[in-house]
Amino acid sequence: MTDIGTSEATAQVDGVTSLWVIVRSNKNLFGFDANLVGKMIALSKVTHGPAIINYMAGTITVRGAVIPLIDLRVYSGEPSADQEVADFCALMDQRTAAVELEEMVGLFEDIKKASREASRRRITLVLELEDRALALDIDEVVAVGNITKIDVSPQRQTRNIGVSRIERRDKDDALVLLMGELAF
Repeated sequence: MTDIGTSEATAQVDGVTSLWVIVRSNKNLFGFDANLVGKMIALSKVTHGPAIINYMAGTITVRGAVIPLIDLRVYSGEPSADQEVADFCALMDQRTAAVELEEMVGLFEDIKKASREASRRRITLVLELEDRALALDIDEVVAVGNITKIDVSPQRQTRNIGVSRIERRDKDDALVLLMGELAF
């Protein structure tokens, strides 16, 4: 578990000073107001139930509380990490059938194993909202800090998923989708 300190640099967005937790989900960077982030923990055992919404991955238990888990990749229109690994392994199996060289088969098996293992090391970002807690399945926490470069307003498609603005990260100029209105 990671505690978020208040000594980090802050950003001013819409006249409000805030600290942002920047996470990666597939190839996208998302920013969440640090005031909403309660915990950053390794993804624990997911309890799957009937999928009411496609991005609802199930629930997790954190300190005795059952919290809904949202797959941020699926929520943002991308394939889940599990699906991406399954697709990759299927591709490796196809190549194994077509390439009958024993050494290549062994290498493909090692690559598939490494892909599955990497997929298991995902992070959960627990958001503590006014009326409930939500957990987000993310790939990694990139940084906790400030964003000061205003870039563009979000397109309609990104507004639908709760993006309030798109900004550039100070360190590397990467675009970050700042999640203002959580539409989960």
